[in-house]
Amino acid sequence: MVSKRRRFRGGEWQATAQFSQAEEAFSKRGCAVCLLLNRYDVRRLDALLYESVNDVFVRDMIRKSLGFCNRHSSVMGEIAASVGRDLLSASGAPLGIGMIHPDLVETLMKQLKDDKIPGRIRRNSRSGKDACLVCPGRKELELAYLRTLIRNVADLGFREKYLKSDGLCAAHLTKALKLQESYLDRETLATIEISQLERLARDLREFIRKHDYRYSKEGLGKEADSWLRSLRKISAEPFVAIKRESPM
Repeated sequence: MVSKRRRFRGGEWQATAQFSQAEEAFSKRGCAVCLLLNRYDVRRLDALLYESVNDVFVRDMIRKSLGFCNRHSSVMGEIAASVGRDLLSASGAPLGIGMIHPDLVETLMKQLKDDKIPGRIRRNSRSGKDACLVCPGRKELELAYLRTLIRNVADLGFREKYLKSDGLCAAHLTKALKLQESYLDRETLATIEISQLERLARDLREFIRKHDYRYSKEGLGKEADSWLRSLRKISAEPFVAIKRESPM
């Protein structure tokens, strides 16, 4: 759904789905961009496993890249695991994975038999036309979210929601600040992130203080999860299985 809120920039009104999605993601714990990309991964692979495993073109692309990257293979595993243990009565993800992989197993076996020196597996580069089927779309969407964020950070309502959020992980913050966007917008983003980092640092200090036996009876407050927030902030949001069509 396209956001009803718009920002006037360069003589044109801009309204994007990414704007409203980013605002909604700010209400959740963790890096908003990581959360949105995780959701994309699940929906893209879920649809592929349920709808495209018999598509000759899709299967050919998967074969050329010898499967998926580590991340997206893991996501497929999480999706399949969510159907439960009774795989014979389950359809969709487990069956889809099972249908895709005979091609890949045969391709790998053929390469090993054809090569005079075992181990020289011809796995195509993870870039360009033979990249992991999901990665190019993910990368494109990542850039769209980062551009939307930095271009709208001066919007009062958008900025207020961003200030209350956990902000971006270090990796996405670095990427956002490297974009060729307005210097003022990049400065605004950096200022907000500094404020959030100061808040996180205070919570971490309080978390540590309350583990001192002299203050342990005070009990933990909002700083209780500061260790987890700091881990996500510095090292990016880990993939967590998302229930299908969970609201964002």
